[in-house]
Amino acid sequence: MNTTTIVILIISLLVLGVAASAYIQFREQVKAEKRQRIAKYRYRARVGQELYDRFFDFPIGPQARQVILQYIAQNLSMALNVEPNQPDVKQSLDSVNEKLTAPDVPADSQGLNIPYDPQEIVVMMGKLKNLMRYVHKIGKMPGMDINIASKGLSHLKKLYLQLQTHTFIGVARKSADEKNFPQAMQYLENAKKSLLRQNISDANTQKLLGRVEEIEQEINAMRDTPQAEEQDINETADLGDTDDLFQPKKKW
Repeated sequence: MNTTTIVILIISLLVLGVAASAYIQFREQVKAEKRQRIAKYRYRARVGQELYDRFFDFPIGPQARQVILQYIAQNLSMALNVEPNQPDVKQSLDSVNEKLTAPDVPADSQGLNIPYDPQEIVVMMGKLKNLMRYVHKIGKMPGMDINIASKGLSHLKKLYLQLQTHTFIGVARKSADEKNFPQAMQYLENAKKSLLRQNISDANTQKLLGRVEEIEQEINAMRDTPQAEEQDINETADLGDTDDLFQPKKKW
């Protein structure tokens, strides 16, 4: 074997080695990207499932549940398209598809369970608002039913207004207990405004309007006493401008 042949053989081996190394690196890169895509779809599905479970006993309505379930199913399907050999994902997808055939749950036929403490209602309102943002976001994504998402959001907004109304009533009741009658009446007025933004013919709306009027009568009876009248004057001087809930209005 002459020198030229040896040199050519060495060069060929080096080329083959570089090519083999490049192929191995490319294959590992493809596998890494594949794992990353699967992890992304799994994460999105898990976030949706956690949100679905968190509001399982809350009457968010079948449309909002359907949107969340569709989003979970969509991401699980994408994960299986990347790698079909995922038994746990396949099992989860089958379970979600079964729920999609009947997305309503017993909680949807029940009314809101309103806490007595207004602060707890405010916390509930915050959680509901986050859910509304989530449904609004995923409802616009490709492959999602935008009409179902719109109906789900309408129902969630209705629940939010109900909670807001109960917050005003609760704070008004608390203010009345503290003999702060002007502030109590202001919150009751805010409750009326909130109710007027809802379906005025709805039985629950009418019931709440009646409750607001009852509290107004109770407060008027309480403030008719001489001691209450003196307290009323002092509180009016200190009340100032307040917003719909707890903070002073900002002067712009």
